[in-house]
Amino acid sequence: MLKKLYQNWAFTIKSIFGVTIGDVNLLNYEPTLQILTRRNTALLNFLQKNSSTQLKTLIDIVVYDEPTKQYRFTIIYLLLSTNFNYRAQVYFKTSHLHPVLSVTNLFKAAIWAEREIWDLYGFSLLGTRI
Repeated sequence: MLKKLYQNWAFTIKSIFGVTIGDVNLLNYEPTLQILTRRNTALLNFLQKNSSTQLKTLIDIVVYDEPTKQYRFTIIYLLLSTNFNYRAQVYFKTSHLHPVLSVTNLFKAAIWAEREIWDLYGFSLLGTRI
């Protein structure tokens, strides 16, 4: 069942978002999706509201830093669908020079994680109340 759900999930996302989507993989039984642009709010809004994904819960936001790279920060959104009982990861790479939009308007739980990003890495997400 998970494989069929994953195939539908990947096809839907790729057909709607096209070239802004990089890799779509099944990693440790979790769909993993790479965004090639910083259109994080549009995609996360879609994943949250679409009937075939229903990723309505933000578990956490993970950031890691690779200082030697041009886009040194990787931001990973860990999402959960309670209706379909699966988790997914959405990630993209950015730098402190490129603005990233806050997702607090989609997920209230994001406020704490976004403040931690500011505290630990020194860049804020646009729209975060710090």
